[in-house]
Amino acid sequence: MLADLKGSINKIRLNEYEGIFAVYEAVVNSIQSESKNIQVILKKKANPQLSLDGEIEEIIDEIEIIDDGQGFTKENFESFKKINSTHKIKMGGKGVGRLSWLAIFEEVTVESTYKESGKYYIRKFKFDLENEIREIENIESNIKKEETKITLKTPTQKYVKHLPKTADEMCEKILYHCLGYLIEGVFEITIRDGLNSCKCKEKYRNELEKDVKTKKFELKEYDFEILHIPISKNKLPNHEVAFTANAREVKRRKLEKVNELLRVPLTIDGEEKNILAYVKGKYLDDNVTEDRNDFLFSNVKGSLFLKEKDILMEVAKELIEIYDEEINKVIEINKQKIEDFLKENPYYNSLYMRDNSILKDINPKSSEEEIETKFELFARNKRKETSNFIKNIELKGDYQEKLKNALVNIESLNQYELAKYVIHRKVITEVLEKILQKRAEDDKYHYEEDLHNLIFPMKKSNLEINYDDHNLWLIDDRLAYNKFLTSDKVNKKIIEESDSNSRIDIATVFDQNITFSDRSEIDDEHSNILIIEFKRPGREDFSVSELNNQVLGYVEDLKDKKIKTDRGQRIEVNRNSIFNIFIICEITSNLEKDLKRSGYKAMIEGQGFYTFNENYNALIQVISLNKVLKDSKLRNKVFFKKLGL
Repeated sequence: MLADLKGSINKIRLNEYEGIFAVYEAVVNSIQSESKNIQVILKKKANPQLSLDGEIEEIIDEIEIIDDGQGFTKENFESFKKINSTHKIKMGGKGVGRLSWLAIFEEVTVESTYKESGKYYIRKFKFDLENEIREIENIESNIKKEETKITLKTPTQKYVKHLPKTADEMCEKILYHCLGYLIEGVFEITIRDGLNSCKCKEKYRNELEKDVKTKKFELKEYDFEILHIPISKNKLPNHEVAFTANAREVKRRKLEKVNELLRVPLTIDGEEKNILAYVKGKYLDDNVTEDRNDFLFSNVKGSLFLKEKDILMEVAKELIEIYDEEINKVIEINKQKIEDFLKENPYYNSLYMRDNSILKDINPKSSEEEIETKFELFARNKRKETSNFIKNIELKGDYQEKLKNALVNIESLNQYELAKYVIHRKVITEVLEKILQKRAEDDKYHYEEDLHNLIFPMKKSNLEINYDDHNLWLIDDRLAYNKFLTSDKVNKKIIEESDSNSRIDIATVFDQNITFSDRSEIDDEHSNILIIEFKRPGREDFSVSELNNQVLGYVEDLKDKKIKTDRGQRIEVNRNSIFNIFIICEITSNLEKDLKRSGYKAMIEGQGFYTFNENYNALIQVISLNKVLKDSKLRNKVFFKKLGL
């Protein structure tokens, strides 16, 4: 040959499942030689390696392709000897297809009886890596019949396991690879395996012909045509697009990642089927790669070449329109799936009511997690779209309608955010209720730190966590609006001039004064300090004097000093500062008596006591854990009810 044969073959990239590519090339060559009858004969031998059950496995040893086409005339033979021959360029040939024979098989022999100048000749030659093309004979023949037999011998170890071993299996492969030829051609391809035979054209007519339809479309000024066929999901597991060049299949792509609606089979004629779509067009004919296993697609913006993704998306769009009745059935299933999802996740209702396009972004197999991801992506895109519009709005033209849509989007997003937060509150309330109960595994109450971390993470400050990361609203919604908050940090680390190793469960400084006493006038310049002390659920081993000593000790440690935040800001706590102290604990009958003896007053709604200590300017409230839970439920009841929780 007139080029480096081994070097050219080494450039061919095929995986272990693509050994059949060599058979495709031989069969297509026979088709292009104007054959009317093509035979593919499978010859097998015993695998020298025994299978696990002791039975001898059969593997392919040789494959013969016999046709009645033009054969290896002088012109055709000279072309065959040239790598990158342009002899078949008008038919899409690149002159390298037969190199795949030696990429997959060790040796190829050819016997061809052909007619030239009114006489018949027989040409025999071998084709292998060592000797390249070695002609054995070329003499006049007594047989007056055109026939060519190509024998592909001894597939290499890489490919042999995955070559079709039966006539039916090989017939199925060749049928779909050569479908473009079979639809328009008048030839037959017969496959034999020694026991059975199968005819491709006959199989096509019996199984596919009545269902084959075509549709044309245009993409970036290029014309394409789709030839589409519904096929049983047992034979075609996914919807697929076959890219073709010159009526030959080059590569396939699944459509499941291109469009969600095409991730599941369609019910056609009472059977679940997937669509096989062959795409053809001059662009694909002109831009198939040299080895005919890919195309010159582009991944670069502005490139002259089309992107594979663009074609796939357009094909998916066309198929959805073609099979609209079947697709609508999928959408109906999606609708029910979304409705079931919204029952458990009602905060997405406002988004769905505004735009139900998500019905086309999921499939009947979508999990709850996948649906939630789609909703979150939708919300994020709507925020971005609305924000960009508001920032760049121009009050001219038809801006009123656009502004109206933007405001509707804002309303939907606000409802979604609010509903999502209400759901969060519902979940946290349920967690609190569980914390107040004994643990199932050991019949003991939960630890104080469990309660503490639920309301505000221990050893953190408001400068270290986000607003959504704490649940101070369980105690009172107003407690969320603070200037500084610290949780379970050693006093001497947050209070200047303090040497105390005590830890206040939660200490907060507010921007504005908040009081729970009956004092009508509060100086706005005074600091307003909140102290929260937690006691473990079920704990009863403390007295009122112990509680008072503990919390008032915190007040003494804070008065006339400065609190230093994690970022170095100093907040003065003067002698006139107001202290609001919450002690959250179990109020037993003994503790209730002790509180009353100590001058505490019962709260009007019960389950709590309070007193005001004028010496410390401190309002102390002792609140039962059950009251925290009950009040939280009451404050949020109307919101929970609105969402059907």
